[in-house]
Amino acid sequence: MTIFFRYGTLCAAAFLACSLANASPAQAAGCYEPSEAEAESALRLHSELMVTAITCLRGAKGEDLIKNYTSFTRKNLKNIKKWEQVMLSHYRSQGGGTADLDRLRTTLANDISQRIATVASPAAYCTSNGPRLIASLGWSEADLQHEVGAVVRTAAFSKPKCGQQATAQAESPASTPHP
Repeated sequence: MTIFFRYGTLCAAAFLACSLANASPAQAAGCYEPSEAEAESALRLHSELMVTAITCLRGAKGEDLIKNYTSFTRKNLKNIKKWEQVMLSHYRSQGGGTADLDRLRTTLANDISQRIATVASPAAYCTSNGPRLIASLGWSEADLQHEVGAVVRTAAFSKPKCGQQATAQAESPASTPHP
């Protein structure tokens, strides 16, 4: 029994050492590479459009926003699947998987819904965001990348961007010494 325990412990330690040796610094640090930050931002944008459709239902001129959202999703399905694969690869490199992607999508939608509930009335939200969903149907690939880029520049991420981890921690109120 002791020999088996030692052998099992040795194998586990060897596996862990190999895993850590093969992990990139980003994987070990738990931060987002630029492609991962872009993918999360793109999924955030997609979630914002979904929440707009569900919250508002109709545009100012009676447009069916659910239908618009569905059309946007179909039109951009290749990109959406690509962004989801980038996030799945990130989660798998951290020992996770599909459940983490599902959790991210749920968290993004919940965060957006909570923001609507606390910052604006649904009517005010719909007045300002319904037109964006309607306009999204006409976005070219460049327009979509521009919109994703705007989210990258302004959104808070689930994890810090690699290279900015120290800055994010330094600016965190939890790391600020109290007098």
